[in-house]
Amino acid sequence: MDWIEFVQDLSGKTGYAYTYRKRIGLSQRSPEMVISYSLRNSGSKVIHTTQFNHNFFIMDSQPSGPDFEARFPFKIHPLGGSRLPG
Repeated sequence: MDWIEFVQDLSGKTGYAYTYRKRIGLSQRSPEMVISYSLRNSGSKVIHTTQFNHNFFIMDSQPSGPDFEARFPFKIHPLGGSRLPG
């Protein structure tokens, strides 16, 4: 799989700290893009929050919106519960 990974590490004197990872990969065996992410609490305080994944999609430098249409020759469906390998 060809992939790129983004990592954000946050730490400080507040007791809150985390490592957020997001990996975007292309499968070599099938026409699919796999997006995986994880959030690891590395601080001394519990992180209480809600989360929303916006799924902003950009193709050919054009963001998704009312003038954007993507058609695929196959059915698109989410793969629930994915995790980063390793």
